[in-house]
Amino acid sequence: MDFVSLQNIHNVRLTSSIKPLPRLTLLGEYHAFWLADTSDNFYAVNGTRRGGISPTAGTGYGLNSTYGNYVGSEIDLVATYAVSPQANLEVGYGHFFVGDYIDRTFSAPTHGSTDADYIYSSGVQFLQESDRGPNRRVGG
Repeated sequence: MDFVSLQNIHNVRLTSSIKPLPRLTLLGEYHAFWLADTSDNFYAVNGTRRGGISPTAGTGYGLNSTYGNYVGSEIDLVATYAVSPQANLEVGYGHFFVGDYIDRTFSAPTHGSTDADYIYSSGVQFLQESDRGPNRRVGG
């Protein structure tokens, strides 16, 4: 989901995968997230602070050191199908369960927090050096 940066965070991750068919891989992951230091911010994936550097009284991200450190947990389910040795199709579903830190961060009556769901699909084709040909360029 890319909601949580690994900056100022502890991430406990469990993962398991099975290959029910030669070209199909199914993956399941569970993550639990805690702030490493509640006197520091909760960071976005790009490394920027979420919110400011002062307490927010339930109206948004900031330095909310009294809110506890449990950010939340996430479940991801991913199916990858190998169309060929050079191409994959992938679909995934994720659910983020808000924890006490996010609940309290948005606890003011005018705010609120909810869990988040996401679904995605992608297709990837891998090019090999021999796929370029003598006069074909890849990229740039």
